[in-house]
Amino acid sequence: MKHAIAKVRWLDESAGGRRRPVTALQYMSPAVIGGDEDAAPWTLVVHRSREEARAEETVLVHFLMDEAPHERLQPGVGFRLTEGPRVTGEGVVSEVFELSAAA
Repeated sequence: MKHAIAKVRWLDESAGGRRRPVTALQYMSPAVIGGDEDAAPWTLVVHRSREEARAEETVLVHFLMDEAPHERLQPGVGFRLTEGPRVTGEGVVSEVFELSAAA
């Protein structure tokens, strides 16, 4: 399964984002990939390294579903994480790699 390293900037309530910051080590969210507003959003799983709130951080991301358009995760591609109509975070992919499950 394709995974990516990305830099994410979390939006606070004053910027239209979450009232409380993300503090969980794993966060799942529908995402608009590459600015394509007409494409159906796919759920991205965001793995964080720390539980404390941070405005910007480097994270590991991957699609929740195997059938997702993995080819859209490419270095330099931006994405927006959403909760309903609210954008909670904006990110840019910096590196992509395959990570297979242990046999």
